[in-house]
Amino acid sequence: MNKPLCQFYEKVKDKHKLDPDEFKTLLNIVRKEFSFLIEKNIPPIPENYEKWFYVFCHIIENKKDANDYEIIGLYKEFFDDEDIVLEDEKDKREISQKFKDVASKIDNAIKE
Repeated sequence: MNKPLCQFYEKVKDKHKLDPDEFKTLLNIVRKEFSFLIEKNIPPIPENYEKWFYVFCHIIENKKDANDYEIIGLYKEFFDDEDIVLEDEKDKREISQKFKDVASKIDNAIKE
C-alpha cells in the first residue's frame, strides 16, 4: 500500500477521545463516505468500509475537493489497484437502503 499518513484516521483507530470538533469531523467523513458508497452501490462490508473511510479521511484532512474520478483514483493509489469488493445485486439493494437510512440519521445529527 502506498498510503500517506492520515493522522485523524490513526487517532480514531487508536480510540482516542474526540473533542466536539473532531466528532463533527468524524461525522462529516462518515456522511461523505456513506453517500459515495450508496451512490456507487458499494456495500459497506468491513473490508470496504475501512478502506473507503481512509480515503475520505485523507480527503477531509487535506481539505481536498475531489470529484468521483479523483476519489476512485485515491482508492486505487492507496490500495495498489485492489478491486472494489461488491456483493450480489440483491445484497447491494438491501445494503444501499440501510445505508441511506443511516446517512439520513447522520445528516440529522450533524445539523443538531
